[in-house]
Amino acid sequence: MEDYQLTFEDIERINTLAIQPGRTAYVDECGNFGFDFRKDGVSTHYIVCAVIVNNENILEIEKKVNEIRKLNFSNNEMKSSSIGNKHSRRAKILTELLLVDFSLIILIADKQAFYNDSPLTEYKGTFVKFLHQKLYESMYTCYPKLKIVEDEYGSSEFQSEFKKYVCKNRPTPNLFNEYDFDYFDSRKCNIVQI
Repeated sequence: MEDYQLTFEDIERINTLAIQPGRTAYVDECGNFGFDFRKDGVSTHYIVCAVIVNNENILEIEKKVNEIRKLNFSNNEMKSSSIGNKHSRRAKILTELLLVDFSLIILIADKQAFYNDSPLTEYKGTFVKFLHQKLYESMYTCYPKLKIVEDEYGSSEFQSEFKKYVCKNRPTPNLFNEYDFDYFDSRKCNIVQI
């Protein structure tokens, strides 16, 4: 058995991790599966975005974002597509959102750069799992106490398999990290609409 001696840096990191607040990452995607870019509606990029908030601020942030949504989207869901090319309106909304306390982590995949014979280009489930897992891995390195909530995507069977995949591939639990995963309806969650 090997002896392990903690360094001062180890102790400092342990203390820093212990006081980290719990956070929730609200994840949604933009783009679609498909690699025949000549077809209408096939996106050239797939984007996965996480809006990350401290758990203690969730209610306050929900309230602020709800006010922005009511003011700018007539109480409808906040969607970039409803803004269109009205760039001054987009800038106004983004300026209002800058006053809200959240962080973003965004993964942008250029689907045109994928190899044609890659399994990611043949199987939608593999494609979604792979790209979302890359985003989650970056969050795990930053946030030791994290709940990931994902927009309901695909069939309930896919959601069940996806949840198993996420749970299997997250970091091994220890005394200093806590990870959880669940689904939500993006139409009913203001924070994900950021």
